[in-house]
Amino acid sequence: MLNQVILMGTVKEDLVLRDRAGNRTFSVLELEVNQKSETGELEKETLHISLWEATAKNTARYAGKGSTIMIRGRVVNRVLDYFDEGIRTVGIIGEHVSFIQTKTPGTINQTDDIEEKAHSVNQVSLIGRTVRDVELQKNPEGRAYADVTIATTRSFKNKATETYDADFIRVKLWDLEAESVAKNVGKGSAISIQGYIKSKTASSLGMIAMNVVGDKVATLQLKAPQKEHQISNDQNETDVKELVNIRDAQMNLDL
Repeated sequence: MLNQVILMGTVKEDLVLRDRAGNRTFSVLELEVNQKSETGELEKETLHISLWEATAKNTARYAGKGSTIMIRGRVVNRVLDYFDEGIRTVGIIGEHVSFIQTKTPGTINQTDDIEEKAHSVNQVSLIGRTVRDVELQKNPEGRAYADVTIATTRSFKNKATETYDADFIRVKLWDLEAESVAKNVGKGSAISIQGYIKSKTASSLGMIAMNVVGDKVATLQLKAPQKEHQISNDQNETDVKELVNIRDAQMNLDL
C-alpha cells in the first residue's frame, strides 16, 4: 500500500518548536505552494505540515521564513472539535525535508515581502482498498462529485502492538472520475489515486481545513458495487485483515 505526499514551496513563518507528552519535539510548518486552478491560473495554497523530532529541529534551524524546501511525507484523516463543530480534515506528516534555498531564521521581518518562487509541487499518491461503495452526488451547481475513503497500510510497525496500522484517507473526486468510480468501484477494491492537497474554509468561524482532491484513479483489483464478496484463499494476510476489520476502524488514529 502507498501513502505519499510530495510538496515543494515557500516557508511562510519561522518555525517554533514545542514539546508534547512524552517529551517529543514537534512543530507545525506553514508552506505556501502554487496550485493550478480549474481555470488554469495559479492559486496560492497554504498547507500545514506536522514535523517531529530531528526533522522539526533541523527545519527550524536551517529553513526560516522565505526558504524554499521540499517535503516528503504522508496524509492522515482527522476530525477537529471546533466550537461544537466536528470538522473533517486531513493532516500532513512531514518525514523528510530537503532544503532547496534556505534563509536563516529571524532574518526576514514581518513587513518584508517573501520572494516569489517559480517552482512548486503539490502531489499526493495513494494506493489502498476502498472501505465502502462510492456514492455519486451533485453540488448545488449540478456538478458531479464523490467522496471515496481508502485504507492504506503504514510502512512501519506500531511500537506498542508490533502491528502495521492503517490510515483511512478520504479523497474528493469530481466530474468524470467521480462518475466512473461510483459506477465501477465497490467496497474492497484496490485502487490508485493521484491528486493534491487543497485548503478550504470549513467553518462559519473561518477555520481553515485541508482535504485531498483526486485527479486520476486507476483500478488495481476491481470489485463491483453493491455485492457481497467472499475473501479468496490466495489473498495475503494483510489484505484479509484490512477487509475484515475496516468497518470497525476509528478515524482518529494515534499518531
